[in-house]
Amino acid sequence: MVHISMSAAIAALGLALLAAAFELRTKRIPNLLVLPAIPLAGLLGIVDGAWADHAFGLLAGIIVGIIAYSREAVGGGLLKLMAAVSGFLGIQLTPVLMAAVALAFPVAAFVLGHFHVRKRADWIVGSPFVVGACIVALLADRFLP
Repeated sequence: MVHISMSAAIAALGLALLAAAFELRTKRIPNLLVLPAIPLAGLLGIVDGAWADHAFGLLAGIIVGIIAYSREAVGGGLLKLMAAVSGFLGIQLTPVLMAAVALAFPVAAFVLGHFHVRKRADWIVGSPFVVGACIVALLADRFLP
């Protein structure tokens, strides 16, 4: 396994943290934050010398995000955030990121159902799950062979 660079790790986690801060406050992830991050992920891949890894990570993030969006599992902001973070992490860590997010959402749904949350205003936001999944992916990168 090729480990990602520290700059890519900081960019992925920083973007996820910023998006979570915005979404927790406003219930929206601003395009001004995530849209520039998508080409920056590709640029970072060129600088790191791993452009294919970052490009395929971005592509996988977009594909999985579109599938989740089409099933109304995530909103457009979370789709773009997951694509950008996947682009920074690369194709090798994107499955870990997506699996961690996918495992966290049913837990949240169970908790919401338990507390009888029904209104959209009561829904929890998705970007903190991306932060947690990003941390899991970065730990996997550092500690798995």
